[in-house]
Order: sequence, then structure tokens, then C-alpha cells
Amino acid sequence: MIMNNEKMAHSATYVVLRRFLFKEWSKENVKTQTTRSRTREGKRLDMTSFLESLKTYAASVLIF
Repeated sequence: MIMNNEKMAHSATYVVLRRFLFKEWSKENVKTQTTRSRTREGKRLDMTSFLESLKTYAASVLIF
């Protein structure tokens, strides 16, 4: 009977530990996705501002 209780305690500890590790992994996964999304968005915004400045430059060159 003692052996059975020890196995159950070990099993419960294992489940709690696995759940904790999964939650931590999940948080990190969300952080990584958010960072990637912001990086892509930043690159897109940089390209947009670059194109706008290029249009302005082209317009000023064509005027003269």
C-alpha cells in the first residue's frame, strides 16, 4: 500500500511539473510569435516609408 501511495505522489508531481513546463513553453512561444509579428510589421512600415520618400524624391526630380 505504501508503494502505491508513493507511485501516486510521484505521478501527481510529474503531472504538475509537466503542466508548469507546458505553461512556460506556451508563454515563450507567444512572446516569440509576437516578436516575429512586430518585426515583420516594422519591416513593412520601413518599406512603406522608404517608398513614400522615393516617390517624393522622384516627384522633386521630375519637377526640375
